[in-house]
Amino acid sequence: MKAWLGGIATICLVIGLAGCSQQEERADDLKTFDAAEEISADSGAQRAPGIVPTAAPGVAFNYRYGFRLPDANISAAQETHAAACEKLGLTRCRITGMTYQLDDRDRVDATLAISIDPLLARAFGRDAIAVIEKQDGRLRYAEITGEDQNPALDDAARRQGSANQRIAQLEAELARAKGENERVQLREQIRQLRAEIEQAQNQATQSEAMIRRTPMTFTY
Repeated sequence: MKAWLGGIATICLVIGLAGCSQQEERADDLKTFDAAEEISADSGAQRAPGIVPTAAPGVAFNYRYGFRLPDANISAAQETHAAACEKLGLTRCRITGMTYQLDDRDRVDATLAISIDPLLARAFGRDAIAVIEKQDGRLRYAEITGEDQNPALDDAARRQGSANQRIAQLEAELARAKGENERVQLREQIRQLRAEIEQAQNQATQSEAMIRRTPMTFTY
């Protein structure tokens, strides 16, 4: 992150928007984000904007914050943020990366990456900004993107249901089969369908994992 440079800062909140087909559209789901809002911050308006997307079923969010503060205060702010994550416990927050670098001109660049319970992300980000303000810094930008996992989950469920239905039909045919060649072919079809079910389950597991854990990155 860059050191404190005084003057007017611009805070840009970007929300990524993912669309779904009309057939899959649900009124109570967050289907699309693609809006940008810029807020000018002066010496009397350094607090974080209160605009964040509301958590939506099936949407995997990613939070990114950029901070500007004096080089001498970066380490303390970074350590405070890391300690706040550790205090929540590994089931709710994990530190996934941290950097601290001094360039040739003795300027500090640092980052902190965490994975947090999505229900805690909004409050954690707000508290993280408050820490920066106490260290004589301010928020430079906040970027919150969302990726809708509902289509992937629906597709996985459809594939599993269709494969299970077909397996039941093939097993009934297998029970009536008289020739060995026919039984071999039926068993191979069943094997392929079960492999497809496993792939669909893996797809659903990956989507669910993305929904359950929210990446959050701080750049100082």
